[in-house]
Amino acid sequence: MPIQVAGNDFVQFQYNSSYIREKKYFDEKTIPQDVAEWQSFNIRSTDIILDGGNVVRSKDKVIISDRVYNDNYTWSRPLLIREIEKLLQSEVIIIPAYPKDMTGHADGLVRFYDEKTVLINSSDSEPEKMWYTKFVQRLKEKSLDCIEVPIFDDPNPLKDKDIGSAVGIYLNFLEIGNLIILPVFASKDLQTVDGLSVEDIDKNVIKQFKNRYRNHIVELVEINRIGRQGGLMNCITWNIKGTNS
Repeated sequence: MPIQVAGNDFVQFQYNSSYIREKKYFDEKTIPQDVAEWQSFNIRSTDIILDGGNVVRSKDKVIISDRVYNDNYTWSRPLLIREIEKLLQSEVIIIPAYPKDMTGHADGLVRFYDEKTVLINSSDSEPEKMWYTKFVQRLKEKSLDCIEVPIFDDPNPLKDKDIGSAVGIYLNFLEIGNLIILPVFASKDLQTVDGLSVEDIDKNVIKQFKNRYRNHIVELVEINRIGRQGGLMNCITWNIKGTNS
């Protein structure tokens, strides 16, 4: 989807990452020119390949995983970053992509809480310790404080999916103005994980979000069926600010 820079100004990157080039995914690709609602926007196109799910924004920063280097291998890395910064009018912060994530997206790894603080997944049960150390180090190099949010692995993922389940990733919430739509995961077919009550984990995260987002309304949604397809609230929505304001 086009990425909003400011007001009616958008940038359309190429949705052609390595994982989506396989023939079996052709029918799942969005063709921007076919979406009539976008036609009134001022959209600048670029040849750079970058998924919207790999762009996590604040007012003047964007966090992108290093998958962008592989997808744009013909570019020199410094030139690529300078061009993205120019297009988005923001500082680009590159983090290491999660080793087990086919998409290489950043939006399930980190979210901005404010301009100096990010939310990240908890390290408690993280198996990729070396990756996690590099990931946190990179954020701290950019003077970003980190707040950990619980996460768990889905014990009931779909067996026939190349992409992993997103169930258990609370960070993939949707923020619209002062509204937070937070995924929760307790359900008839998901009551415990590693001997812990999923309902209790949900309650812990809900409490954390309500305490941190005191000026927000926090609404809950259970969409495990969608989560097992590989995405949650931030993945399946396109969130922009009003272009008339």
